[in-house]
Amino acid sequence: YLSKYEEKMWQHQIDSFRFKITTRRCIDAGEMGVGKTLSTFRAIEYLRQIFGYLGGSWWCSTNSGLASLSTQCTKWNFRFGSQMNNNRCFNYHTLERVMQEAAKPPQIMVFDESSHLKSPSARRTQLAIELSNLMEKEYGSNCAVFLLSGTPAPQNHFDWWSQSEIARPGWLRESSYTKFQRRLAKYEAGERSDGGYYPKFVSWNEREVELLPKRLKGLVLVTWKKDCLDLPEKVYEEIIIEPNESILRVARALSRMGLSAIELQSRLRQLSDGFQYYMDEGTNSREVKIGVTGKDQALIDILQDHEELDYNRIVIYGAFTATIDRITQLVLQQGWNIWRFDGRGQ
Repeated sequence: YLSKYEEKMWQHQIDSFRFKITTRRCIDAGEMGVGKTLSTFRAIEYLRQIFGYLGGSWWCSTNSGLASLSTQCTKWNFRFGSQMNNNRCFNYHTLERVMQEAAKPPQIMVFDESSHLKSPSARRTQLAIELSNLMEKEYGSNCAVFLLSGTPAPQNHFDWWSQSEIARPGWLRESSYTKFQRRLAKYEAGERSDGGYYPKFVSWNEREVELLPKRLKGLVLVTWKKDCLDLPEKVYEEIIIEPNESILRVARALSRMGLSAIELQSRLRQLSDGFQYYMDEGTNSREVKIGVTGKDQALIDILQDHEELDYNRIVIYGAFTATIDRITQLVLQQGWNIWRFDGRGQ
């Protein structure tokens, strides 16, 4: 029965999927790039069948996380459903409003980029804890709360407390953040400017820090890229494009203009990308003079090579706004959809 949900997943993603549907309340602390989103999609699909679509699903993330989520949904053919059925995707800034507007809490809740919930005094963290409790009150054990974190081992061990309280309230024995701090660290009295005293952090309690992963076992799934043996290796290919005589002639002319090393480097990079910036004396504004470059055909070849692949997504970087303009025009001409991010905004 599970096999249809585990198709096109690597083994570590299958482990993540099974961990989610078994625990139903957990923190998936997988290093960035290990595929937490897909295993979460599959867990939601499976649990919707088990729960019977009673309470809907919510996905809370950052703005950049939501932009990526839209792409992932299309890629993996995943649908949240309509808001009429209490299915929502939103950012952390609107969490309170969404909670106020909803007639009832969701039955499945995903907190993506959950490091944004590490501070127990933050309003969004308090709301997340409240929402988790409301879900348990409404649905009992027939609900799920998934926190997705890209930091398997945060430098500040205190970050685990509030995230654990959201995933499964009461999992950690300490009933408050302060008690959790007192257990994991050593303090001394620090003197304030007004003569009063405050607890000053001295060092970590090594024994308690070493025990922390054992205390989190069963709640937190840690996945490192180095342990994902079936992830494909990175392949680096260097493409050498020989400049034609026209480009070399302009480059030699630029080198004789007495420019500073930084300015000369910038002008040569522009030349390499097939354009030159210049100041229009009439309008006193920077204009672009379009030239030729072998990079155009190289990019077209790369796009054509990737058209038939299952994972036909490419990230292209450029050094100048004019470079991004040129890349955008070329990619659109080849029939690709794009997301553009540069100094002008998204």
